[in-house]
Amino acid sequence: MVKVGDGTIIHIFIFLQLLLLTSLIVVSEGSIFKRPKRHVHVMNFLDRNINLKVHCKSTDDDLGFHDVSYGNEYEFEFYPNIFGTTLFLCNLQWQGKVQLVTVYNAKSADFERCVDNCNWRVELHQLCTWGDDQSKKVCSPWK
Repeated sequence: MVKVGDGTIIHIFIFLQLLLLTSLIVVSEGSIFKRPKRHVHVMNFLDRNINLKVHCKSTDDDLGFHDVSYGNEYEFEFYPNIFGTTLFLCNLQWQGKVQLVTVYNAKSADFERCVDNCNWRVELHQLCTWGDDQSKKVCSPWK
């Protein structure tokens, strides 16, 4: 007969818990760790004849270059990582001007402000932003 000590029972219990957790993650495709999907909108309201060049990236993803004509937008979506460190920057260019904008930073108010959408309106003299509540729109002049 095999003797089972207290240490062995604890190891078996831990092993079964890890097995259960792994099974849950596989079955749920990792969704138990996902946060709500975020949508970032970068809108061109510079001038009718001015196209906006947008290049957004994070530490994990380079979303490439996009030309946005007046009145249109570039949109991308993502799931914030489970560590709360998701950060997206966008390089905005038009008529020889270049601006680097942090469009999403999970370590800032963006995590609560942009539960579904983070909106950025690019204008000639200012940049306006708001999350899900447009009444909380904030505009700042370009530097």
